[in-house]
Amino acid sequence: FVYIASHDLREPLRTTSGFVELLQKQYQGKLEGKGDLYLSFITQATDRMKLLIDDLLDYSRIDGKAKSQEFDCNTLLREVLTDLGAALTEAGAMVSADPLPIVAGYRTGIKQLFQNLITNGIKFRKTDVPPKIHIHAEKINDEWHFSFTDNGIGIEEQHREKIFVIFQRLHTRKEYEGSGIGLAHCRKIVELHHGNIWVESIPGAGSTFYFTLPAAQEAIIKNQTEQHAPALT
Repeated sequence: FVYIASHDLREPLRTTSGFVELLQKQYQGKLEGKGDLYLSFITQATDRMKLLIDDLLDYSRIDGKAKSQEFDCNTLLREVLTDLGAALTEAGAMVSADPLPIVAGYRTGIKQLFQNLITNGIKFRKTDVPPKIHIHAEKINDEWHFSFTDNGIGIEEQHREKIFVIFQRLHTRKEYEGSGIGLAHCRKIVELHHGNIWVESIPGAGSTFYFTLPAAQEAIIKNQTEQHAPALT
C-alpha cells in the first residue's frame, strides 16, 4: 500500500512542481506584495514532499526477498565513505573504524544501515565542532555487536526509543533537515536480520548506536530455514 500510494503521489506532485517553476520563471520579481515569498514556500513544500515520497518508497522496499550472502564489512564501509565523500568533506567529518567482520545478510540493506548511521552522526553535530564517528564490532556468542559512536549533540533518555519510530522528529526542519524516516529504516533493516538496535547517549556529549547481526554461518543457516517467512512491515 505504501509503495502504490507513494508512487501514485509522484505524478500530481510533479505537475504542481512544474507549474510553480513556470510561475517563478515568468513572474519572479513582478508579483505584488509577498507573491515571490509565497512561491518560495510552495517550492520548499514540494521539495519536502519529494523527499518524503522517496523515503517512503525506500522504506517499502525493505523486505526479506533479497538473497542472503557473506560480505566483508570493511569493503562495504569503504564504499559508503566514497558515496558520502562530499558530505564528509563539507562537514569536516572524520570516520574511523576498527577491523570489521565478514557477516551474512542482505548487503544492500546493511550498506544503507551503515550510511544512515554515519549520516546521522554528521547531521546531528554540535555547532563549530567537526563530527567524529568511530565504528567498532565485537563478537559475543553467536552475534556481532556493532557500535557507531559520535561526538554530536546527544539524545535525552526519554527520546531514545522514539527516534526509531517512523516520522518521529526531535527537532524542527529548520534546525535539521530530513523526514524522520532514517532511523526507522535502520530498525527495519536490523530486525529483518533478526537483530536488535538501540542507542546510549549523553546529551551534549554524543551518542553510540548499537545493533546486532548474526555471525556469518549462523545467519546463512537461519536465512535458509526462514526464507519463506513473511517480510516485516
